Amino acid sequence: MIEKIKEIISELKQTPFFKGLSQKHLSMLTNAASVEYYNKDDYVIKEGDIANKFYIVVSGQLDILTTEEPNHDHAIVLQSLNPHEVLGWSWIIPPNQWRFDAIATEAETKLLVFDGKQLSVNFIEDYSFGYELMYRFSFLLSMRLEMTRLKLHEVNDQLSSSIKKIQKLKKTT
Repeated sequence: MIEKIKEIISELKQTPFFKGLSQKHLSMLTNAASVEYYNKDDYVIKEGDIANKFYIVVSGQLDILTTEEPNHDHAIVLQSLNPHEVLGWSWIIPPNQWRFDAIATEAETKLLVFDGKQLSVNFIEDYSFGYELMYRFSFLLSMRLEMTRLKLHEVNDQLSSSIKKIQKLKKTT
C-alpha cells in the first residue's frame, strides 16, 4: 500500500498538469487515485457514458476519438495522449457525460484514475483546491477545443481536396 502511494505521488510530481500544487493538494489527489491497466484497443471512456473520473497516462498511449459509427471504421483521432498527460474534463461539467471516446493504443497501458465524486467533496471542503484544479481543467478544456478545431480544418482540407480530384476526373471523362 505504501509503495502504491509513493508511486502515485511520484507520478503526480512528474505530471506538468499538477506542477505547483501544494503537498496538501497532492495528498488529496493521492487519496482519490487508483491504478488501472488497459490492453490495446480497450475503451477507457465511451461517448455518452457517465463521466465521474479523470485519468493520467502513466505508460502507453491513448487516442481520443470521435465518430458516428459504433465500430470506429471512420473514426477521427482528435489527439493522442502520452505519459504524464490528462484525459477527462467532462466529470466537472454537467451533464457529466463523456463527449468523446478514448481507447488504449498500446498493450499494458497504465493509467492513474481519479475519483471525481471524492474530489468534488474535497472542492467544497477546500476552496483553494477546487480553484487550483478548475484552473488547470479550464486550460485543458481550452487545449482540447483548439486541437479539435485544428483537426476539423485538416479534415475539411482533405475533403475539399478529394472533391476537387473527383470534379477533375469527371471533366476528363
